[in-house]
Amino acid sequence: QRHSFPTDALPIYPSDESTFPRRQLAILAVVALAEQTALNSISPYLPQMASSFPATDPSPKLGLYVGAIGSAFAAGQFMTNYFWGLLSDRIGRKPVILLCTLLTAAGFVAFGFCTRLWQAIIVQAAMGLVNGNQGVVSTCLGEITAARIKAVPSPGYPSSTVWGGSRAPCWVAYWQDRKSTRLNSSHPGYL
Repeated sequence: QRHSFPTDALPIYPSDESTFPRRQLAILAVVALAEQTALNSISPYLPQMASSFPATDPSPKLGLYVGAIGSAFAAGQFMTNYFWGLLSDRIGRKPVILLCTLLTAAGFVAFGFCTRLWQAIIVQAAMGLVNGNQGVVSTCLGEITAARIKAVPSPGYPSSTVWGGSRAPCWVAYWQDRKSTRLNSSHPGYL
């Protein structure tokens, strides 16, 4: 016996494009793209930054310092993802996305003023603690799309995070290289 899925249980969107949540999807994609671009933009200059901190031995332990700074964000985000999800269930998705975005932006500004290794690690961990956008944006994506059209916008979120996450280090490295090329004319640009 064949089982069929009841089609009347699924919401049906008319062919009118005004019901497709393009604006909300675009905003979510921009938030995801901006977050991943900002988070991954530190990777090209992180080794140089870590070696410039006082009392750090640049040669044998540089990888340890870079790894500690880089993983502090992920550890902080791991510890508070459920909190941000529960908070977004209580007060709404938009306030949580706005709050997390603003707090993460403030954390990036603070990271730029770090002069010691322990400061960089603490600021990165704090940025992870206040950044709950990964799960909340994914939840929003699932909520604003109907079951029949989930295949249309679903690739957008991972695509924007991958695109932002993979392009940010390239952009920073390119602009760093252009800056060093202007300062040192014997060093040719490669990008």
